[in-house]
Amino acid sequence: MRSRALPLALALGCFALAGAIVLRTRSNADARRGSLLERLVGPFAGLAASAEWVRADVAQRDGRFGVFCERAESALELAPSDAQAWIYYASKLLLERASIDREPDRERRESWTRAGIEVLGRAAKECAQPSEIWFFEGCVFASWMEIPDADRPWPETREELRQHALEDFARARALGHPRAGMLEEALRGR
Repeated sequence: MRSRALPLALALGCFALAGAIVLRTRSNADARRGSLLERLVGPFAGLAASAEWVRADVAQRDGRFGVFCERAESALELAPSDAQAWIYYASKLLLERASIDREPDRERRESWTRAGIEVLGRAAKECAQPSEIWFFEGCVFASWMEIPDADRPWPETREELRQHALEDFARARALGHPRAGMLEEALRGR
């Protein structure tokens, strides 16, 4: 019994030390954006999140969009630093669910777009590359400018959408996004 106690105590001590190091030594900005769960699971967080995304996609194909959303939220909780995962989830809400072809009722389309914009708001705070989030959101607002007022899934005017897009592109440019400045200038020229 005594011979087993020492290796077990050492193993537990090493595990505790590793956990303390992970929790204390996250000094750069990208590392701070990772969730506690992501930091504890470490390199396996991405793998677990990928598995959850597969399960989410299966649920969507089966017509269970509510389950898709639950699994997407779980995947993002596991690995919130992946900007493309946030964009994928938001695009399902903003571009698919809020499509006039899928949802003819304007109020319901607006509710899907509000949910998608809320996802992007969380993403900008939690992911490692917020410039990608701001760039995507700017593209969404800019694309909505082209939709006729009666069919638009967002309750603002073209000029208000243009202002949102300009703000988003400016944020993305300030964070170093390589294409944001070009689109910001093009939109200012309109």
